Amino acid sequence: MFKDHFSQSAAGYAAYRPTYPIELVNFLVDAARRNEFAWDCGCGSGQLSTLLAERFDQVYATDASAKQIENAVHHARVRYACAPAEASGLDDQVADLIVAAQAAHWFDLPGFYREVRRAGRLSSVVALVSYGIVNVDEQLDPIIGRFYWDIIGSYWPPERKHVEDGYRSLDFPFTEIEAPPMAMSASWTLSDFIGYVNTWSAVAAMERAIGPEPRERFSQDLGEAWGSAEQKRLIRWPLSLRVGIIEELGEANGRMGDSANGRLGEWATRRLDDSTTRRLDDSTTRRLGDTATRRYDDAANGDRRRERRRQDREITLSRRFQR
Repeated sequence: MFKDHFSQSAAGYAAYRPTYPIELVNFLVDAARRNEFAWDCGCGSGQLSTLLAERFDQVYATDASAKQIENAVHHARVRYACAPAEASGLDDQVADLIVAAQAAHWFDLPGFYREVRRAGRLSSVVALVSYGIVNVDEQLDPIIGRFYWDIIGSYWPPERKHVEDGYRSLDFPFTEIEAPPMAMSASWTLSDFIGYVNTWSAVAAMERAIGPEPRERFSQDLGEAWGSAEQKRLIRWPLSLRVGIIEELGEANGRMGDSANGRLGEWATRRLDDSTTRRLDDSTTRRLGDTATRRYDDAANGDRRRERRRQDREITLSRRFQR
């Protein structure tokens, strides 16, 4: 079930959420290799979608919140749609890149991953992107941290923990590619920063529970430490990425070993005994066992090929980022 934490603040989300760095876009483009079609899942108001559209022929951007889509930024190569992560509406095997930025922790991940394998092309790329707790400077960070952890900490949805650990606790059943360190940054006035804080789901939850007074007190404390309200300060968010290659369909169901080989033979025998309309003879049973063995060998060879492709891709990306 879709947990809608952002429809009520969709306009603020569009106005105050930070923009992703061009380094992220370049990395994703290089990792994907082909740049015909990208799917931005959980796109919000299109912060990343429009950047991807500068490098991809087509971008399909979806969000389960209709309000977010209504406030999305127009771009000629971006097509927006209101759709959940596990039911995109895409045709089979069309996407070169599937990315979810600051969104995957809200998803039904098993359903999303099934949709990724269905909509993604073979050897295309899936990327989960998140940005962590905001940093400003030694004077302001303690004030922000106290508000984040102590004042609204209990109002964060449980899924927020995945953002705080950089998505390391999320299941990610893909051949993973290492991403270089990256961060988002913005030069903001006091009102910009407070507008951003007001988009936090925990702030809205707190206000529903006890009213706006804690937020107003935080804004006052922050303003006193900020200095001139029009002074711009450098705001920074570290990025965390999980990036992987979409391999053969059904890969997540595991590999067939000797036990699976045996089970296929047992299954064939049961079918031989139970079926009244279809008969399997001993040679069919043996062929099923032989098929299982070949599939096991093919899977092992496939693992070696995938590992070589992953290493080649990491070497290529590393060389590009060192230029």
